Amino acid sequence: MTGGVHAGDIIEAKVDLVLANDNHPKQAVLSGPVASLKTIEQALAAAGLGFQPLKVAAAFHSPLVAPAADTFATHVRASAVAAPRLPVIADGSAQPYPATPDAIKAQLSAQLAEPV
Repeated sequence: MTGGVHAGDIIEAKVDLVLANDNHPKQAVLSGPVASLKTIEQALAAAGLGFQPLKVAAAFHSPLVAPAADTFATHVRASAVAAPRLPVIADGSAQPYPATPDAIKAQLSAQLAEPV
């Protein structure tokens, strides 16, 4: 991103888009309906910012996938999970995953529809 403009500033008026991944001051991932992403692509270009569509199956890390989060959580809770032998950094918190299986499952379940 250039000129002090951040994608988050541009999407404020687009309530159906979310800043799903705030990776770096010069790189962010927007999530939302395809039509809205096409519209925001034009606004980003007008602001001198690049836009690269990602080939993904769904609008992950956004409210659009929240209905699937309950089903995902059910499957995660039924899965065998052990404490990691090495630190594993969670994308949502940028911190190591907790050590207990129940806490790991809760964190995994929550991250599906939450920004990272």
